[in-house]
Amino acid sequence: MRGLIPPGPFDAQTAEDAAARFRQWFGGPDRFRMLDYETGHFGGKLYLRYRIRMCPTADPTAARIAEQHIFADETDTGLGTVDLLCSGWLPAPPS
Repeated sequence: MRGLIPPGPFDAQTAEDAAARFRQWFGGPDRFRMLDYETGHFGGKLYLRYRIRMCPTADPTAARIAEQHIFADETDTGLGTVDLLCSGWLPAPPS
């Protein structure tokens, strides 16, 4: 998986490395909510877009949102090459 996130690009060489990235971003004790998503195909690639809201249980005023876009090659066994673009965490509007 290749990605462009603030503060810069990264490469995850294995599926385990990619999974660790997602756990780092979205795991932990904060409340997680999917705000919006879209799936489809574009130019022969799988396309995914989702917007996430994370909120610390101890401080709801510190909620944050991020949006990610993924283009991936589909294979017989799952996903092949994965390219990810992330907005980075932004303060969430009050809900």
